[in-house]
Amino acid sequence: MKKFQEEGRYIIGKWWDRKGENEIDLIVVDPIGNEAWIYELKKQGYRFKENEFREKVDKVLEQTPELRKMTIHIGSLSLEDM
Repeated sequence: MKKFQEEGRYIIGKWWDRKGENEIDLIVVDPIGNEAWIYELKKQGYRFKENEFREKVDKVLEQTPELRKMTIHIGSLSLEDM
């Protein structure tokens, strides 16, 4: 996470659909390297359900064409990662 902040070239944000049903906690985009990191934030890492999260990521990619052109990395961050 520190890497993203230090280099200063990343766009950092979050995403949710218009209905408010699907939310992505953290999206980090590197427009120069053409990569994006999509994370779910959990207090406890064991609560991360990868299959459910992948479904959310698919919805983001459906609605965000510019991300579809990038290399996508997905995962989870928890308090253990800080």
